[in-house]
Amino acid sequence: DVVFDSIDAEVIHKTAKTISGAAGPSGADAEIWKQILCSKQFKKKPEELCATIAELAKKLSCCIVNPEHLRSYTSGRLIPLDKKPGVRPVGIGEVLRRIVGKAITTVLRPDLVKSTAPIQVCAG
Repeated sequence: DVVFDSIDAEVIHKTAKTISGAAGPSGADAEIWKQILCSKQFKKKPEELCATIAELAKKLSCCIVNPEHLRSYTSGRLIPLDKKPGVRPVGIGEVLRRIVGKAITTVLRPDLVKSTAPIQVCAG
């Protein structure tokens, strides 16, 4: 619980600046999220939204949340890729979920590296 206290608006802002990728079911891709969370044109609103997303990340990390309340958050868009022969389904999740996941991983990285370093050469 204490580890996740370091997730704040700044962590979310930095994460949003580095995110990339296609849109999930909502249609909002990474560029739209960057504009919403990092643009100066909205005055203080992006900072407030980053703080709210940080609170969401903390809650998802520490609390039990009813899965029904996360349906839209965890939804994905399926895209078929032609693999000749056959088709491979690829799921594209919401960008918000990727931002939250990367923010959580950012604060957990030192512990993850420490605990997996002996067996995982790509940790970190």
